[in-house]
Amino acid sequence: MIAISSFRPFDKCNEQIKENQIRAFRSWLLGMDRIVYFGEVERHLESCKTEFISCEGKPTIKGMSKLASGMGAWACIINADIVVTEKIAQVEQKLNELECECAISQRYDLQTGRVIDNGLDFFAARPHVWARLSLRIPEGFTLGRIAWDSWTLGWMVANYGRKCADITPAKVCYHPRHEDRFDQNWNAPKDDKYLKTFFWPTMAVY
Repeated sequence: MIAISSFRPFDKCNEQIKENQIRAFRSWLLGMDRIVYFGEVERHLESCKTEFISCEGKPTIKGMSKLASGMGAWACIINADIVVTEKIAQVEQKLNELECECAISQRYDLQTGRVIDNGLDFFAARPHVWARLSLRIPEGFTLGRIAWDSWTLGWMVANYGRKCADITPAKVCYHPRHEDRFDQNWNAPKDDKYLKTFFWPTMAVY
C-alpha cells in the first residue's frame, strides 16, 4: 500500500500537531510500502520510503487521485495524523483475494480504541479507480475541508458496489485527539448527487 497525504507545515503548527504527524509517519514506515507527501521537504518526515511533492496551498483530492492513478499499485489518500497498524498489509492481501477495487475506513480513537464518529480519513483504491475518480471529483475538494470524504464514499459505493469494501472492522486506522483545527468549511457543491445520496459499503473486511 502506498500512502498519499499532505501534512501541516511544522513551522505553522503547535507541538501536539507535530507529534501527531510524526507518530503517524512512524506507523506508515512499518505499514506502508511508499509514502508521498504534498508539501516542502520536512526533515522529521524524511526516510528512504518518503517522497515530497512541492505544491502551493492545499493539494486537491483531484490532484492526489491523479498521482495515485499512476502508482501501479494500491494507494490510499490518508490524513497526515492517522496511525495505521502493520495489519494494513494483510488487509491489502484480503482485498486482492476478494477482488475488491477500493476500500474505506472509519477511524478509531487512540485513547479509547473506539470508532470516533462517521468521519473518514482513509480511502484506498487500485490505480484505474483513482483515474476515474480524478475525472469526476469537484476541483475544490481538499484534505482538511468538509464533504470530500462523503463525496468519495458516495462515488466509490455507487460505482463499485460490492467491490468497495469497508475495512473499519480490521482496526487499522487510529486518530489522535487534538485541538487547533483550522476552518474546514467551504462552498461545497450543493447539487452533486454523491453528496445528496450515498450508501455504506455492504462488503466488510476483518
